[in-house]
Amino acid sequence: MQPSQFHAGDMILENMAGFGVEMKNTPLTFIFRTSEHSFEKGDCRFTLAAAGWPLGDWWPGKSFGEFSVLVYRFSEWLGTTVQLYLEDQEAVDLWTQVVSETDVLTASLDDPKRDQQFSKQEKALLRESVSRVRKRIKETFLPKQKVLNEINRRLDYLEQAVDRLSRFDWKNLLISTIMAIGVNLSVDKTTGGQLMELFKHAFSQAIYLLK
Repeated sequence: MQPSQFHAGDMILENMAGFGVEMKNTPLTFIFRTSEHSFEKGDCRFTLAAAGWPLGDWWPGKSFGEFSVLVYRFSEWLGTTVQLYLEDQEAVDLWTQVVSETDVLTASLDDPKRDQQFSKQEKALLRESVSRVRKRIKETFLPKQKVLNEINRRLDYLEQAVDRLSRFDWKNLLISTIMAIGVNLSVDKTTGGQLMELFKHAFSQAIYLLK
């Protein structure tokens, strides 16, 4: 997060004046309000990490808190609600990339091949593709061992699933695997694009199986 991402200034909320901090182009707001009886105390109100990102009630409630406590609350808000919002947006961006940059969703529900199994040769080709993904993720992103173990677990599952899932179901599993690995690697817009390119390149020889 950078200061340039935020706007700060006087605000009027429910006919009461306060000082607010807003994250630009988002619903995220944090408002400070000074007590009428002491400039050293006040309360605050802020966007909650909930569906629709609603604005919560005044905190700490009927009483007023020391300004240092409110500042600490603001710091917590940045590290939780704002961070969750940014991660949520990154997940949406990655999903958009998955949908727009791959052809794995093009299979129609009426496609006669959707319930078919892969042939022996096709299974071998897909396993080779997964193996290339495994190697290139390690070389490109240099993940920590704990993260790498989780990624390998997901790729192992994807690789084994070619023997039991239909073409359509395996494609859907591939999508969820890409999303999960993106989360494991904590990708942003740039690294999310790199991850998608990595998958596309690794599956270049098997791309016809994903249409």
